[in-house]
Amino acid sequence: MRKLILTFLVMGLSIARAQDSLVVEVIKEDISRGFKPGYMIVIPKSNVKDLAANWKKQLKTDSKKEVIDKKTEFVLPMSLLPAISSDSVAVFSRISASKTEKNSTELKVFVMASDSTFISAKEAPSVDDRIKNYVRLFGVSQYRNAVVNELNFEQKKNNEMKEELRRMEHENENTKKKIASNNYDNEKLQEKIEQDNRLTVVRESLIQKWMQVTKYTAGNYNAKDLATYTDSSLKKGKALPLYKNINPNTVLFSFAKEKITAEKWVKYNKDLREMGPYEQYNYETLMKQFVKSSCDKYYRAHIEEYYQPIGGQLKEFNEANLLFSVMDKHVWSKAAEDSVGLKNYYNQHKEQYKWQPACLRSPPCRECGEPLRLRRWRTIRVLNRG
Repeated sequence: MRKLILTFLVMGLSIARAQDSLVVEVIKEDISRGFKPGYMIVIPKSNVKDLAANWKKQLKTDSKKEVIDKKTEFVLPMSLLPAISSDSVAVFSRISASKTEKNSTELKVFVMASDSTFISAKEAPSVDDRIKNYVRLFGVSQYRNAVVNELNFEQKKNNEMKEELRRMEHENENTKKKIASNNYDNEKLQEKIEQDNRLTVVRESLIQKWMQVTKYTAGNYNAKDLATYTDSSLKKGKALPLYKNINPNTVLFSFAKEKITAEKWVKYNKDLREMGPYEQYNYETLMKQFVKSSCDKYYRAHIEEYYQPIGGQLKEFNEANLLFSVMDKHVWSKAAEDSVGLKNYYNQHKEQYKWQPACLRSPPCRECGEPLRLRRWRTIRVLNRG
């Protein structure tokens, strides 16, 4: 609604300003009667078709005579136009799209007196003023009508948007009711899932088993010194070179083929701090989580060593990739790039790359086995070559 009111206000101001800016200019131009003086007005928000129809209607209403359309101009024969003159006049009009202003139309009017002279300010000042006023009033009325139509269109569009909004709100309310009707059951189900810690127990048991098979070994370090080292490193944004006996390469724990150092521990804490609430954990709890996370990653990275079926599949997959790479490098790519070899092979097997003689029998020949349409096409092609 506010948008519509604002649109009305803006367009109202636009009308007032446009009416002041609608000026009738004096021109001289070639028409069917020669190079003659006339009047021109540029009307915004108008088009040639509608303006021509309205101008012809205006002249017909005021003169009681039909306007003649001569393609390049409209002509009102000698008739009485009280708004312009008490004597009979003929009006020659031209309407075209403006070349200087967008979405605007130029109306050019040339008025001939009964003695066949064309009226201008020099010849008849009083009639000249009345012509300018007549043309300007027409231009203002056309512009005002265009703006009113635009306002009506905006209002219609606004009403359609309101109706669409009401429909969407109604659908939204219905959706909320459906969701609310299932909220109780969903909450109960979520509560049961959260209270059931069987998945956590199974995962913990699995991690403990993996720690054994991956040969997890705790390192030898001072936990308090590590905590201080971690705090200082997090404040600095990277692992400190040295604090007491702790440095980035200090081994905190290890697996069969990997050592987990203080540098990785600092990065783990830094990532946790960026992800969410961090202060609620102490370093003892975080270290347990870090050990479990590292064990999980290590086991998955070396799963072929601990689970034979997967190991066989990975070995087969890697060997297939290697074989493909070798074949591509030493066979397929070589063959595609060996233009001399390809040419020699073609010369040795030319007979295999020639068209067989076309069969022209109808219906199609079983021995040939080709559709009749294809055989005819081949025959035509051979004849054209000959």
